[in-house]
Amino acid sequence: MTTRIIIVGHGAQAETYYSSCSQIPGSIVHLVAGTTFSATDAESLLNGQAGDITMLVNLLPWPTMKSVTSVAAEQGIPLLLAPPPAETREAATRLFQWLKRHQVQHAVAHPMHFHPGIARMKESASTGVLGPLTQLEIVYQNAAQDNFPLCVQSSVLTDTGGWVHYHAIDLACWLLGRPRGVQSSETPPGHLCIAYPNNCTANIRIASAPEGTSNTLDVQLSGGHGTMHYSGPHTPTNGCSACLTQTLTVGNRKHTRNLPVPRYAPLTIQVGYLLQQLKHRQPIAAHNHETSLDVLGCIDTVRQTDRSHG
Repeated sequence: MTTRIIIVGHGAQAETYYSSCSQIPGSIVHLVAGTTFSATDAESLLNGQAGDITMLVNLLPWPTMKSVTSVAAEQGIPLLLAPPPAETREAATRLFQWLKRHQVQHAVAHPMHFHPGIARMKESASTGVLGPLTQLEIVYQNAAQDNFPLCVQSSVLTDTGGWVHYHAIDLACWLLGRPRGVQSSETPPGHLCIAYPNNCTANIRIASAPEGTSNTLDVQLSGGHGTMHYSGPHTPTNGCSACLTQTLTVGNRKHTRNLPVPRYAPLTIQVGYLLQQLKHRQPIAAHNHETSLDVLGCIDTVRQTDRSHG
C-alpha cells in the first residue's frame, strides 16, 4: 500500500522534513510551500482527499498552524506537528485535549529522541552504566536558518524567537526526565540551567554556528561512574564527522572507547515508526505529550522570570 504524506511549511525546515520523509520506502511525499494558510486554503488543499492521505505534517508557525490542524482534524487525517506544538504549555494542553476529544491521531516531532548518538546516551543512562547522573552539558550551535530564530543576545526567550532552546531542552528532558526548575543567565548569553531530581543539572548554551556550516551538537552526560560525549552534526548523515566516546572509571583507572555513530536522519526513523503504528491501528500520541509540555513549561518559566526582572 502506498504511503502518501503531505507536508505544509516553508524554508529549510520544510526541505529537511521533505528529504527525511522521502527516504521512507513506498512513500509519496508532497510539499506544499507557504507561510500563511487560512482555513479556506486548508479546506481547498485537503477537500476530498482524507482517505488518500496517510499523514499530514504541519510545519506552519502559530497561529497559522491552528487553521490547518483544525481542518485536518475534522477530516480525520493523522497529524505530525512540528515542535513546539503551541506557544505555551497551557495552549499545548488545550490543543492536545481538543485533538483527543475529536479522536485525532497525532504526534509531535521529536528528532532528538531518535538521534543515533543521543539514543546511545539514553541507553547508558537508563541501564545505569554511568552510575547516578550528575550533570548534562549541551552546546547547540545553530546555523540561524529562517525557521529557527536564535536568541543569543539576551537570556529572554521572546514570543518570536528562541525556539532553538526548545530542541535543546527537549534533549535534556528526554535524557533526565521531568525538570524541577529552570533559570536563565546573562553570562553567557542564551544560557539556561535546569535542575532535575537527585541533584542532577543540565546546562544549555545556544551559540551561532560558523557561516556556511550546519547545526551542530556538543553533548556530555556525566554520572558517578563515567561520562559519554557526543560531538557532531544535529543530523548525522553519510559523509559527516561525528564522534561518540564513553569514559568509565574502574577503581583508579579510566577506560575510554570510541563508539560507532550510525548515519541516518532521526526524522526518517520517527516518521517511519509513526507510520507503522498507524498501519497497525495503534495510538501514536501519548508517548510524547508529557515531554512537549515539560519543555514548554521550562520556556514559560524563563519568560516569566525575565519579564519580572525587566
